[in-house]
Amino acid sequence: MLVERKYPMKEDAYRRMGEMVGGVFQGANRADFNDADTLWRISEFQRYCFHYADIPLRGKKYRYFRYVAPEGSIGSVGEIEALDSEGIRIEAVRVFGIKGTDRNSFENIYDGDRLTYYEVENDVSPVWAAVDFGAPREIAAIAYICRNDDNSIRVGDLYELLYWHETGWHQWGSRWGDKKQVLDFKNAPSNALFWLKNHSRGREERPFTYENGKQVFW
Repeated sequence: MLVERKYPMKEDAYRRMGEMVGGVFQGANRADFNDADTLWRISEFQRYCFHYADIPLRGKKYRYFRYVAPEGSIGSVGEIEALDSEGIRIEAVRVFGIKGTDRNSFENIYDGDRLTYYEVENDVSPVWAAVDFGAPREIAAIAYICRNDDNSIRVGDLYELLYWHETGWHQWGSRWGDKKQVLDFKNAPSNALFWLKNHSRGREERPFTYENGKQVFW
């Protein structure tokens, strides 16, 4: 049984994912990005979770890194990350870009909190937000997630799968979230009611059944 979430997706999630399709990540050594190289273009957004993309290493380093939203998008960016060759997040000395709304400023894209997000007013174009590393750095990979509810599987969080039997909830097994952001519970009971509990964070959790290879929340 493959488990991807602990709470059902809301209908608005599909709009948020769509807001980033066509978006571009760029690296540059000028703050105005006149010398920008395109590092990655988002061609699809199939899952409501973090997406990871390896960047071909060309030996080039960049001081500035930014996300440019597709035309017509208001942003809806939860978090972006630039990663080094060890998979470690490259820290920024500042964040700048096109002003967001009062509550959803560009600083939110690189604050380490996927629940804060960057959005602008509807009549703003183009929409972009950038980070300054302070010195040129080699970007080996990037990670990004749209505005989200933080109910997908998180790397490093501890999850417990419970199932309902006539005497109450019983433990089936525990898993740590990894970069696949999918928990694999083998030989789980069939025709059962399940509950995925996150012991690391969050309160939104709902029982579900597993039907035709998918979670069906109740």
